Amino acid sequence: MRRLRTRWRKLVELRWLLKQFHALHGHDSIAYQRFHAALRLNLFAADATPWVIERIGISSEIAALCDRHGSDKGEVSGANPYPWASHTYAELYEILFAPRRASVRTVLECGIGSTDPDIPSNMTVQGRPGASLRVWRDYFPNAQILGGDIDEASLFEEPRIRTGVVNQTDPSSIRRFLQQSGHPHFDVIIDDGLHTYQANVTFFEGTFPRLAEGGIYLIEDCDEQTTASFRRYFAERDLPVRIVSMFRPGQGPVKNNRVIIIEKPAALSASESAVESPRRSPLVE
Repeated sequence: MRRLRTRWRKLVELRWLLKQFHALHGHDSIAYQRFHAALRLNLFAADATPWVIERIGISSEIAALCDRHGSDKGEVSGANPYPWASHTYAELYEILFAPRRASVRTVLECGIGSTDPDIPSNMTVQGRPGASLRVWRDYFPNAQILGGDIDEASLFEEPRIRTGVVNQTDPSSIRRFLQQSGHPHFDVIIDDGLHTYQANVTFFEGTFPRLAEGGIYLIEDCDEQTTASFRRYFAERDLPVRIVSMFRPGQGPVKNNRVIIIEKPAALSASESAVESPRRSPLVE
């Protein structure tokens, strides 16, 4: 029964991924047919493994940008500057964002990247602060990018990129950061900061009301314990939520190669946020 439930959840997720991929490549394209076949093989594998997205004759521009700027969200070359393997989010993000690439006007990411070894969740001294902000700036041609981090030494400013100090465990710091940003809303929000459940929840509740209608909120690098806590949290809230668990090719278990995707329905205004009025809702994984 447990295996049947797992495969049913994956079937629902398969339909969603195919819909996104269809919008990008078209139903009759060779890329779509290959992607469809690869997902079906993964869905009906005997061990019902988490998602593996492979590129077959498809280039990932986001992964290439991760290589260029030193982000661990994805890679093409296999030579990132970190002591850990890159995540495989780039291919998923290509499916999510390609259809709306030109329409995204504002992006907020928590976690610029600190090279200070005394700061939790730092990116080591080999890291490149601001790498993913530059990825988003180059991928979304019409977007203003805002980055936040607790480490003042990581702040910088470049064309279409602004940064500020924020403590994602402190609601007052989040409010001050948003007020100083000058942006009334964001089309995309990414939490790649402290990577603890309580910090994730605090930042989500402080920033989700600023997510634009139809916008996408991403929580990256969730381990199994954090994911289990979020299953309970979002089961009480009337929001479209997807948890995507992905293998790193050749790396074995998922570990923290997992992203939670929350979409803001067009009918849900900031003043009526489901964050403040939880209700039961089905959760897809």
